[in-house]
Amino acid sequence: MQGHNIGVRAGRGQFTVRWKRNDGTNVNLRITCALAVPRTPHDIRAISFTEHGIDVVDASGTPFRRTFKSGEVDDASIPYAKFVSMEQGEIVKELWTKVLEVYGIQVPAEVMESDEVKG
Repeated sequence: MQGHNIGVRAGRGQFTVRWKRNDGTNVNLRITCALAVPRTPHDIRAISFTEHGIDVVDASGTPFRRTFKSGEVDDASIPYAKFVSMEQGEIVKELWTKVLEVYGIQVPAEVMESDEVKG
């Protein structure tokens, strides 16, 4: 899944991620990243899972990230702190942590700690 091309819809920037869990259950996630709306029909977008969240990148691997008035830039197109406010956010978080584990990327300690508090 890491680095796969995604079809981002013009307008809202919505795309679908299809995932098959280890138990065989199929999951379809609709995710929105308005920053990644294609400018032309030929624009390519891909998904990248990082320790900061989910990045949507262009054909050259440049991520689409929000820049604040202060000049500060988000660490990801969709920072993991935003997962909780997303529709299907818990499932997005589950997918994100599974992909990080597969690729040997450290899941941030605060994410693991928040899961321990819930569990």
